[in-house]
Amino acid sequence: MKRLIKENGGLMFFGGIIFLIIVPIAIYFLSSVPLFPVGGNNDWAGFWGGYLGAIIGAFVAIFVMKQTIENEKETRKEERQEKFLIDIVEIIAEFAAQVNRSNTNLLRFRATGEEQWNFEAVYGMNEVTKLENILAIKILSYQGEKYGSKEKLLEEIVKIGEETMHLHGVKVNTFQELKKEADDISGHLKELMREAGEYVIRT
Repeated sequence: MKRLIKENGGLMFFGGIIFLIIVPIAIYFLSSVPLFPVGGNNDWAGFWGGYLGAIIGAFVAIFVMKQTIENEKETRKEERQEKFLIDIVEIIAEFAAQVNRSNTNLLRFRATGEEQWNFEAVYGMNEVTKLENILAIKILSYQGEKYGSKEKLLEEIVKIGEETMHLHGVKVNTFQELKKEADDISGHLKELMREAGEYVIRT
């Protein structure tokens, strides 16, 4: 039914206008024929007043209903966008925390040789990969009218994921070299948070 109205809305509108004009004119001519008397001029004026009042009221009701629907659609759209942005910021914050936590545990393992820290580092790296994938899917699947700077934001996320993966795969660097690379990644995380803030503002 909705599809039929959408496809033939213009035709139905003009048909309704013609119907609204023809019906009262037909009634007027019928009332002029002695076979169909409807009373005096006052009766006819009363009919026109009621008829036109009903038409005006119907159009006003349709206009108000249309505006209400449009406002509700806009409100729902804004609510969905707000929820999306909140989710993105929260996941990026968790992503950054997991990267730093995993890298810290890796450095602890390289400094002490304790397997517990290696286990924590590997587990953290798995969480980093999971969050990276979630962020990519959410950002790419967002269907808002404004996409902001999603390409640049995704590039930052992927770059940090790759740098973290590389850091955890290195076996021969000295502790100081690993620490420097981990510090560089922390600096890139700050850049990611700045980019996330700009993304929220522009979206």
